Amino acid sequence: MQLYKVTKKDVGVSWGLTQLPRRVRVARRGVEAVEAAFSLPLIILILFPVLHICHNWHNEKMLKFAAFEAAKVVGSPNGSISEARQIFEEYTNAFGIKDAELEFEPLNYANLVPDTPFWVRGSAPMRGNKLALPLNLSFSNRLRSGQVIYRKEG
Repeated sequence: MQLYKVTKKDVGVSWGLTQLPRRVRVARRGVEAVEAAFSLPLIILILFPVLHICHNWHNEKMLKFAAFEAAKVVGSPNGSISEARQIFEEYTNAFGIKDAELEFEPLNYANLVPDTPFWVRGSAPMRGNKLALPLNLSFSNRLRSGQVIYRKEG
């Protein structure tokens, strides 16, 4: 390794500390490419899982919203389960969620008296509703909305 003796002609205009000698500046060529080669894969490894998690979270929130709207229809005095399923399907189609299913509990909804709570759950398969990523980063095969608890109005 050869050490360079810095002379006034190497430094250029000023002897200040802010300007490096020309020979030292030439040695920094390609550093940006090496830094990019190391940092871009790390950024990509962080970015894609974050996008995947946010997309799934958004779909689950939209499923819960659609289930809540269906619960409001069923909970009304003249509401029916078939009408609620139609509302749920309209919302999920508008949100771009494919093959969504709506579940009610208790199943004998027709016998509910006013002010009785019931549960509505929405779910959809993960396969058609995920981002186009090479890996499936979730541990479930279904998107779940949680459950909406609502009371039958009188």
